[in-house]
Amino acid sequence: MATTSTSSRGAYSVEDLPDGDYTITITKTGFQQTSVTNVHLDSGQRRGQDVKLALGSVNSKVTVEADALAVQTESSEVGGTITAKEVQNLMVNGRNFSQLTSVLPGVSNTLGANGNYQSGQGAITSTVIVGGSSDEETMYTIDGIYNVTSSSSITLPITPVIDDIQEMRVLQDNYSARYGQAGREILVTTKSGGNQYHGNVYGYDRSNEYGTAKPYLDTPAQTLPSLHLTDWGLTVGGPLSIPKLFNAKDKLFFFVGADWKANHQSSTLNSRNTFPQAIRNGDLEPVMKLKFKPLKTTKLNGFRSV
Repeated sequence: MATTSTSSRGAYSVEDLPDGDYTITITKTGFQQTSVTNVHLDSGQRRGQDVKLALGSVNSKVTVEADALAVQTESSEVGGTITAKEVQNLMVNGRNFSQLTSVLPGVSNTLGANGNYQSGQGAITSTVIVGGSSDEETMYTIDGIYNVTSSSSITLPITPVIDDIQEMRVLQDNYSARYGQAGREILVTTKSGGNQYHGNVYGYDRSNEYGTAKPYLDTPAQTLPSLHLTDWGLTVGGPLSIPKLFNAKDKLFFFVGADWKANHQSSTLNSRNTFPQAIRNGDLEPVMKLKFKPLKTTKLNGFRSV
């Protein structure tokens, strides 16, 4: 909960709020108390909310519901948000969180549709292109902390697991100088605990045994390489209470996640990329029998053409 006072003109500002849904309550002597519910705030977003007060007693209450924000009027910032619902429900090949950004206009991924199985796999470089810029210019923050190494070009030394992400926002152009970096920004917000204990247990398994080989690959000379990816884990969050000693409700929360994965993948050597057995044994007769036709020349107006 945050409290502030308006200026003499009725303007107010509250900074450093995490993303989520808020209720704004305005009280003033001689006016009815007015509340605006379901005011949604995305990561890194500046949103204005005008509130009209009606004359009356402070004991009288008026409650209205905020409208969905259609146009950003508080800044010229250009960007887009991947909501918690999209993070949870969109299917991502390879469990790579950065592929989620491809649902926004002006954003593409050098990995394409196949992606890599890189979630939680350690340091990797960015593969997201925003607004036509180089993928090396894409910067990431996790809960406001830059996710980059100072000694190399690695822009993702920590790759968060999708199940730990609450929301993502991509900043494309005209964003605030408070971010302090050139290029494009991807803001990742992780989940947090609340007054109720909640969590999940998940398991994903991907294998080429579940599918059918395509006709142009189903030949004796070329077979599909083996592929078996498994990913399992859990998340849990809630109040950090100690029975009979400390009640953490509305005070202190926790959220943790654990993720394990295994990648068993092989490649197949195609026999057509090797020399015939005769040549490998030193017999060059097949090569010597190759016949080359001489070029034909034609004389046109004193010039010789081939």
